Amino acid sequence: MEYTDKREQNKREIALLIVYALGLSLLANIFILRVLPKLVSNMSNYFGYELKSSDLLTKYCMGIGVRVVGILIFLYIIKKFDFYKLFTFKISKQYIIISWLFIGYIIANIELGDFNKVNVVTIICMIIEAMSIGFFEEMVFRGTILPLFLEKWGKSKRGILFSVLVSSGIFSILHLSNLFTGELPIAVFSQVIYTCIIGIAFSALFLRTNKNLLWCCLLHGFYDMASGFGDFSKVLNANQEVSKELVSIVPYLINICLFIPLLIYSLFLLRKVE
Repeated sequence: MEYTDKREQNKREIALLIVYALGLSLLANIFILRVLPKLVSNMSNYFGYELKSSDLLTKYCMGIGVRVVGILIFLYIIKKFDFYKLFTFKISKQYIIISWLFIGYIIANIELGDFNKVNVVTIICMIIEAMSIGFFEEMVFRGTILPLFLEKWGKSKRGILFSVLVSSGIFSILHLSNLFTGELPIAVFSQVIYTCIIGIAFSALFLRTNKNLLWCCLLHGFYDMASGFGDFSKVLNANQEVSKELVSIVPYLINICLFIPLLIYSLFLLRKVE
């Protein structure tokens, strides 16, 4: 009877922690990244200045602004939980060696665009926004949600793996919100799978680098920056656009398969986490 009660209590604790983690994730994704930009846009319209999301500079500045707000909010949450005491910030050569495969993915993720009609300010803002994305998302998931689970279940390898998988799963599931932004469903579901793998990779690096949150923030920022250069590629004209009906599932499956080596390496890193 006592064993059953403890088991039920453990299930309730797991459920409560997951709900709490989802609440923090929704704060980050819905309020900070969805609602806040709309509030800023509406206020701007009220004062007679229209913010155009199609303008890259406006998009980057808005992205930087809302993520700075998010970073400040989660800095407060991290301090409130005393999680900042867990983190290290000194970067060593060993971290670079451990991260060799992910650095390779960053290089492979570089998209070269057309810089002829882009000014330097826009490029700088893209870089700052990419880094702000990295810092914000890592502070939410590796700085807050993962330690939340590790505090409860981080004393065993099984508990560590559970914490990593659940926090990474939450990170990936939030990308389902892109279904409401006009993206193709197959593209969104593909994104959910590979972002889960990326979440596992960052969690493994976080744990193997002695919980070095700064290193994870920098790598995440560089990864987003690499793909951010693709924003400057020439816009397809009407006769170059691909019909949604003709989209093949094959490229998305290939894209997912390309992340399998990263998943295997990340699970290998997690095996050695004490």
